[in-house]
Amino acid sequence: MVCTKRGTMLIRCQGKELLIENALCIDNVPNLLSVNQLVAKGFVLVFDKESVGVFASKDDVLVDKPFIQLERKMGNKLWTMEQPLEPVITSQ
Repeated sequence: MVCTKRGTMLIRCQGKELLIENALCIDNVPNLLSVNQLVAKGFVLVFDKESVGVFASKDDVLVDKPFIQLERKMGNKLWTMEQPLEPVITSQ
């Protein structure tokens, strides 16, 4: 696998937008998000047997209002988006 692009990625998912810096893009590979990068941006992740919720704050966790919800569909360690990501690399 060869990284074909690197830069700031604008992710559009479920009607919301999220900027991820230093993103790497590999052609023909599903999009992967770093838990560490999401946490560093202030997001809270809640995992259970069937899904992971990405919440914008601890308050959103308390009222069960995820920023995005991911369902586990690829084995025990990977989750996929309910809706496809629309990544846009803004620099290379």
